[in-house]
Order: sequence, then C-alpha cells, then structure tokens
Amino acid sequence: MAGYQAEELLRGFGVRFSFTGHDLHGLKFGPDGRLYFSCGDRGTHLVTKEGRVIDLPDEGAVFRCEPDGSNLEVVHHGLRNPQELAFNEYGDLFTGDNDSDQGDRERWVQVIEGADSGWRVGHQHAPLGNAGMWNLERLWVPPFEGQAAYVLPPLANIGDGPSGLVYDYGTGLDASLRHRFLLAYFKGTSAKIELAEKLLTLYGDSDFQLEQIKTILLPEMTKKNVDVRCLDYGDVQKISGNKVKQEVKVRVGVEQELAKKIVKLLKDSKMKVQAAIQGDAVRVSGAKRDVLQEAIALVKKQITDFPLQYGNFRD
Repeated sequence: MAGYQAEELLRGFGVRFSFTGHDLHGLKFGPDGRLYFSCGDRGTHLVTKEGRVIDLPDEGAVFRCEPDGSNLEVVHHGLRNPQELAFNEYGDLFTGDNDSDQGDRERWVQVIEGADSGWRVGHQHAPLGNAGMWNLERLWVPPFEGQAAYVLPPLANIGDGPSGLVYDYGTGLDASLRHRFLLAYFKGTSAKIELAEKLLTLYGDSDFQLEQIKTILLPEMTKKNVDVRCLDYGDVQKISGNKVKQEVKVRVGVEQELAKKIVKLLKDSKMKVQAAIQGDAVRVSGAKRDVLQEAIALVKKQITDFPLQYGNFRD
C-alpha cells in the first residue's frame, strides 16, 4: 500500500531443519496492547533489541513483545507446533498444539506465563522409539493422578491438525456460538488407495477417514459402471500409531459357492434349461430365447448380493 513500508522487527525464528510449517504463526494483539505470536519446534535463537539472548533451539513457544519488537519475552514454551492464538473476554490466552503422529493426541492448551508443556524435538526421533519420554510419561494427556510435575498438562485432547482459532465475543455470529472458541482442523494425511490385482487397500488415519475415502471412491466407481456390490470388505486393521488400513477384495467372476447356488436355483425351478459351471462362469442353455430370459429374471430376483453379468445369447 502506498505510504507504508515493511520493517523487520525481530530475526531468529525457525532456525533448525525440521518439519515444514513448524515456524511463526498466530500474530495477535493482546488486551495489554502487546503483540503475541507462536513459533513451532524449528526453534528460536536470537538477540533481543535490549541485548538479551533467547535460546529455545528444540521446542516451540508463545512469545510477546511491544508493537515495535522491543521487550520480547517467552510466555509459554515446550510446545510442538502451536498455530493460532485466541483470547477470551477475561484476557486468558489459548492455543491448539499438534501431535507427533506417534500415538499421542493434539492438545488444547491454556497459555500460562512461565509454563512448560514438555515437548522437545528430540521426542520426535527418540532412540527408545514411540516418542520416548513424551509417551512413556504421557506428557500429552490432560491432568491425571501421578502425572509428571515438571510440565503443565493440556486442558483436553482435541481433533487432528488444529490450526485456525478465534473466539466469538458475541458480536458477529449466532447466539449459540457466543463466548465459544471456534477451532479449525487442517492436517496432512496419509490417506491413500493402493491397487493390486483384484484388491484395493485403503489407508487412513482413523476408521472415520476410511469411511470418508469410501464416500469419494464408491460414486466414482459407479460412474465408471462398476457395480460396488462386487466389493468384499475386510476388517479394519491397525498398522502403526493411529494409522489403519482396510483391504477390499474385488470379486471378479462367479465363485464356486455362488455358482452352485445358481445351478441349484435353476434346477429347482423346473425350467427347461440346463446350467453348468464353467470356470468362473455359469453357462445356461435352453431350447428357446424366452426361456433363457425367464431364467435371467429368476436369478436377478433371487441373487441380489452380487452383481451378475449376463453374456450374449447364442442360437
């Protein structure tokens, strides 16, 4: 904009090689007129305008400073990847912090001056595996008896990928949302589909996500004239952390048990047709085309759980 110039206030955030996006977020003015913002566990190492060194190389934190960048302070540290910040009408500050994808959960955190939430980037690659002490001491769990006393536990565990956050003071939205926090979830996902011969394997972060995959997949298959009744769903299997998979067999051809059922159905009907199993198909022959059409109608009526296809008539 004309008449405005950008000015660098502070430098030294996101100093280590780590996950993309684990850096500066959530710039917001507080009720005290100061700037509040967060930085993820890419870490911080800087010298303030007053000459003080702030060194948090392996953890995320919430900071505050004057509008000109002076008097920078660490408010709350030991966070992994906090995104947006929001104050309620009492001046209490909150944020959502993301999990490490190792069986822990995202956290709803009240930002308290001097508090440590316990996360260090070393937990992400702990030699003990499974997030090391982060999981062994359950540092991500809301308050429980016997919890480690050196961390401030979260208020609650929340959904995947907390990001956008606002507080409704009651001035712009429906009355039912008044004095509530509105938190958006925005996350990457491992959801995918692998295709092998006659087998689909669905991968997701939860049972719910597998169902979401199906709501996209099945209509697309229908559009391509694939009858989804040919799909045979296996059990959902847990594979690692909170990841799950489900194998879906694509039934092609008529399996032996179904073929025997069709042959018996036609034999018991006393129709003047002969039915025989040939590989993965059932061959039906009769003296007249009308009789064959009656046989097809009978099979369609009685066999409803599998999409049978009918070949050409031959004279």
